[in-house]
Amino acid sequence: MVLPCKLAAIWLFAAVLAKVKHSAKDLEGQLYEDLLFDYNKIPRPVKNSSDILTVDVGASLIRIIDVDEKNQVLTTNLWLEMKWFDAKLTWDPKKYGGLRTLHIPSDFIWTPDLVLYNNAAGDPDITILTDALVTHDGHVYWQPPAIYKSFCPIDVTWFPYDSQKCEMKFGTWTYTGRYVDLKQLPKEDVITIQMEGSDVEFMQRGMDLSFFYRLELSPNAFIQFDILVKQHCVVICLVRMRIENIV
Repeated sequence: MVLPCKLAAIWLFAAVLAKVKHSAKDLEGQLYEDLLFDYNKIPRPVKNSSDILTVDVGASLIRIIDVDEKNQVLTTNLWLEMKWFDAKLTWDPKKYGGLRTLHIPSDFIWTPDLVLYNNAAGDPDITILTDALVTHDGHVYWQPPAIYKSFCPIDVTWFPYDSQKCEMKFGTWTYTGRYVDLKQLPKEDVITIQMEGSDVEFMQRGMDLSFFYRLELSPNAFIQFDILVKQHCVVICLVRMRIENIV
């Protein structure tokens, strides 16, 4: 008699758990539909058309892929980090089973049209549209990865002990600073990354907010990332030593 009771209790618990999971899934789908049913991703997501939309911008330098001294091009794998407030994407968590966050495909909502101003080749804009994380209070977090090729004046006078400073300038393509403002994400000003097994000894990244006058009427705010690349001669010296030994 005890065994059937235990089996019945387990079955009842499993049924309740499945119902709760199904209900939570339905609430998430309902929230998704409620937010995007009449969402227009073309205009800026502000309460008043005169409001300035502020976008916090940062970046994670994953690796330096190539430094082309001849063509003066720096190739990097970079993850842009953006945060802004979308007045259209807010909800009451109590009405949706306590849901406080939601992942939404970035091509379904408004996103900043950031491009690499000093682009050397390839696509200057973001091409990999990853999901954005949206919180119930309207904050949107987006971190799309990309590979960029940027112009970098390279001086090889002191090669192989040379040090190069490369700039990457990102800004909005269509909006001026009167409509979309860019600010730096609260991070350390300089980040040092060790690169093992490479002819690049280390990189330092600093961020500086400036203004880029692309149009004469009003300035376009842009974020500038400064990357310091220092070469070392370990690989070159080893090759020379081996050649000398063979001779």
